[in-house]
Amino acid sequence: MRICLSIIMLFCIVELSAATKLPKKFGLTFKSNKELSIFKQVAGKKTLSTSMSTKKGSGSMELAPGSSFELELFEKKDGVGTVTVKFYDDMTVPADATATRRGPSFGLRNKDGFEFSIGVLYASFADGATYYYLNHYRYTDKSQTPTKWVKHIRCKRSKGWQEFTFEFDGSKGLLVKHNGKDINHGLGDKKFDWKEIKFGSFDRLVFHGDKAGKDAQTVYIDDITVQLGKEGVKLKQ
Repeated sequence: MRICLSIIMLFCIVELSAATKLPKKFGLTFKSNKELSIFKQVAGKKTLSTSMSTKKGSGSMELAPGSSFELELFEKKDGVGTVTVKFYDDMTVPADATATRRGPSFGLRNKDGFEFSIGVLYASFADGATYYYLNHYRYTDKSQTPTKWVKHIRCKRSKGWQEFTFEFDGSKGLLVKHNGKDINHGLGDKKFDWKEIKFGSFDRLVFHGDKAGKDAQTVYIDDITVQLGKEGVKLKQ
């Protein structure tokens, strides 16, 4: 009986990791390694943390320095939808916060290679020790970096679980929310004009760990919720 149950459990894990099409609506709370298996490992290793979670008795995905994961959401063409991610920020800051360095971040990427993400960015022009940043660049173009297009957000970094939402709204455009609050009109230097970045659809969810080295930060990912719209559709700009 135990052998049969083990075979069934193994079959379910293989089926989940090999699935090429995800449901239109789903959530991940990282109760087991089975949920980690659907992520493609780009760098580093996938680790399930049982010590950090938004809920007692559950877990989270550890985003260690030097690691990178992605989750393909649409099969053939870009699409639209809403994606929410919670991450734990322990407020780790490098000794030199002015040296250009991308900290931990996550966001969306489309099939043309453009990425729109949110997280921590250190530079002489960026107060990464205090604020979160939005950045937009072409991931497939090695001449571009995450500092190509940067906007600081007027929501300060704070220790604890932070929730960010990317919402593609047909009438309002691309909305970014922090802990449920629309931050499109709460940026430091300028209002966030989503048309400026020409990012009207996405293909996958991506995660980048902090740069490996001294003072590197480990963050934890939990409570990912995804509501996909139609494939082959993009917001009009």
